[in-house]
Amino acid sequence: MSRPARSAEARATLTKVARRTDALSPAQRKVVAQIARLQARGEPLNLTAVKRRHPALLEATYAIVPFWGWKRAIEAAGLEYARLKVSLASAVECRLCGRELGALPIHLAAHGTSVEPYVTEYPGAEIVCEELRARYFMRSPDGGRARRPPVPHWEPLWSAFGGGRGVIHRAAGS
Repeated sequence: MSRPARSAEARATLTKVARRTDALSPAQRKVVAQIARLQARGEPLNLTAVKRRHPALLEATYAIVPFWGWKRAIEAAGLEYARLKVSLASAVECRLCGRELGALPIHLAAHGTSVEPYVTEYPGAEIVCEELRARYFMRSPDGGRARRPPVPHWEPLWSAFGGGRGVIHRAAGS
């Protein structure tokens, strides 16, 4: 797309966002405006891509009380979460040696350890890259329907109860 066309598209997107944000708090409007700018630049807006590339934006989103969340922020920007441009990491870094691999479980044996002690030593460490996790849930063993993740997306389960901090309710029917 040419630069003038992209510029016109960006202005149109920001104008639409401005109309939709009247009922939002100032903090929410700031987040939505930044999402609109990233969308206009063609950047991926899936949660993990934003976590890697724009952590301050995600922090600002999660700081909003009552809890708002990334999915609601995306929707407030007039975007459909299922239609976002996505970027998935194709490797995770072993924090023991710095090597980048698709998955660490077998590699960890070379260090004389396994997943459980590794994640205890390195809380929050990724064990399998996003790309492999996505592929796992996009197919089933029999080649039929895609698997559903073992846990539903957590944001809709987060409650505003308790100021929106730390209270998760079970999904209906679970």
